[in-house]
Amino acid sequence: MESFLFNRTQKVLFNGAYSESGEIFRGVPQGAKLGPLMFNLMVNDLSNLETNSQLIKYADDLIMILPLKIHPEKEMQNDVNQLRHDLGLLNNYYAKNDLKLNCAKSKALIVGKYNNSLLLEFLHSSGIEVCEEIKYLGFNIDKDLKLLSQIDSIAHHLNQGIAALRHMRDNTNMQSMLLFYHAHIQSHLMYSSFALLRCRSIDISRLQILQNAALKIIFDIPRSYHTIDLFIKYAVPKRIMSVIGCIYYSAILMVKRIVDCTDGSLPTINKSHSTRTSNVNLTSAKSKLLKHDVVNSGCALYNQIPLKLKLPSCNINDFRAELKLFILQNTNSLLKPNQFSVRNFTL
Repeated sequence: MESFLFNRTQKVLFNGAYSESGEIFRGVPQGAKLGPLMFNLMVNDLSNLETNSQLIKYADDLIMILPLKIHPEKEMQNDVNQLRHDLGLLNNYYAKNDLKLNCAKSKALIVGKYNNSLLLEFLHSSGIEVCEEIKYLGFNIDKDLKLLSQIDSIAHHLNQGIAALRHMRDNTNMQSMLLFYHAHIQSHLMYSSFALLRCRSIDISRLQILQNAALKIIFDIPRSYHTIDLFIKYAVPKRIMSVIGCIYYSAILMVKRIVDCTDGSLPTINKSHSTRTSNVNLTSAKSKLLKHDVVNSGCALYNQIPLKLKLPSCNINDFRAELKLFILQNTNSLLKPNQFSVRNFTL
């Protein structure tokens, strides 16, 4: 390890000429297999900071989630003080570890109708841009959590895939087009799809129409072919889930991971004491925001799957396979009109 990190030098190539060699005192070689592990070790204690915000790390990306309350005007300074305190802790941490906070790439998203001129002024003076929406790990999040921009993004990728399939159908076979479909269309439908539980049924229908168009090209059937027949006769035998099926699969799988989590890294869910059902207890939805909470909606779906899937003895790989089979078997029910509602969902 010492020989790998110490006494390293580098030189710069510019216009065909090399600079003199210079010694490197920090960092790891780019592309090294040890690089990600060593970076994680370096910032592992970041979560120990006593911040008012919840810190969420992924590689070198960091999200701070600070709950804001609607205060009387004279108390609005409290939110500013909490945020200033947290940013101060982060800056001190970065300084001690030879890191730097890039304010130019830092953005703030204020969710909901919260309005605090003092907070906006503080963010502006700190060089942090306040946005209507942000993109994090390829997922678009807007301040109203309607996810319309994420729907637009998925639809854009699906349209690109459909255009490619139209060019492919005269020059390749069905198997090759199915491989392309899973790589360039189904993958976009599956990525973080549990969050789409918040979306309106009209937005989900928009994605379903695009998925139908792609499948009709692959299976070479008329554009007027009925959606349910398309899935029952063609898609389900190829183990292709509908858009709603993908969302429900992802949401139920999320709840399974939370239920099985024992290290405290995921939100906690109250488990039912009834061994007959092995259900999870739902949080009482007292607000509009909580009624559309993804975890709460996922729990409602989880409670409707077969008991054998909810038993602790069912490992995650078996759970995935059995859950997908269960959803495929119920495709007909999922594609019924107005089915995209967790509270109307019954099997």
